[in-house]
Amino acid sequence: MKRMIYVLIMFVISLGACEQKMDIYEGTSGIYFDPTEAVLDTIVVPWGLKNSNVKKQNMNLRVCLMGDVVSYDRKFMIRVITDAHDTLQAVEGKDFRLLQKEYAILAGKADALVEIELLRADDLAERPRRFTLQLEETEELGFLYSRVQSLLDSIGETVERVIDYQRVIYMDERFKTPVWWSLYGGSFFGKFSTKKAIFICDQMGYEREDFVAPFTESNLNEAKLRFAARYLHEYLQEHPEIDEDGELMTMGPDAQK
Repeated sequence: MKRMIYVLIMFVISLGACEQKMDIYEGTSGIYFDPTEAVLDTIVVPWGLKNSNVKKQNMNLRVCLMGDVVSYDRKFMIRVITDAHDTLQAVEGKDFRLLQKEYAILAGKADALVEIELLRADDLAERPRRFTLQLEETEELGFLYSRVQSLLDSIGETVERVIDYQRVIYMDERFKTPVWWSLYGGSFFGKFSTKKAIFICDQMGYEREDFVAPFTESNLNEAKLRFAARYLHEYLQEHPEIDEDGELMTMGPDAQK
């Protein structure tokens, strides 16, 4: 009895800590997206860490079972939700592909993977893309509960979203600042920008994940970066590039010595 009271108290406390509303639905077994894979209902895919010649990548979304594991397959569907007002709306077949739209929680299993092929648009740096996938109920697998969040929609209005039955996939060319930039970046390469970082990696043949990593985890070092800066300074004299701010791209002061 004491254990039951303790469990009930902890359940109530956890609900208060989340500060989120729950919708409860009738049903015996349900499905929902794995909440550990997303921030609320959104997954950000930063293409910036993939080299420029990488044009597609695969991702999986885990769909979890709420209820009993059974000895037979139970089907569910995935649907693409479009928003005519969203200027960042991705196009199916052009920006992404669903490898299939009908899935199943297989016999003896408690989850399934939804397979998606992501495609890299040439203008992704100028216009990120996003798309929304939504689970569909069936007679065997319903919606038992979901968290509800107040979020901004594509036109900036606050709406309430049921976040465990959908996933928003947001793709951009985000390129994080290398960990060594505060030591060498400014003097070698000047002001950081995503476009400049991509330019450096493409021209020097650097793997982007190496470029942003600590020296202890990559093939780069101070001498290699100094050489790259001087080489690219000379290159830009003959092959000018425009940076993100609309100005001519330049290297740092040490590159000109």
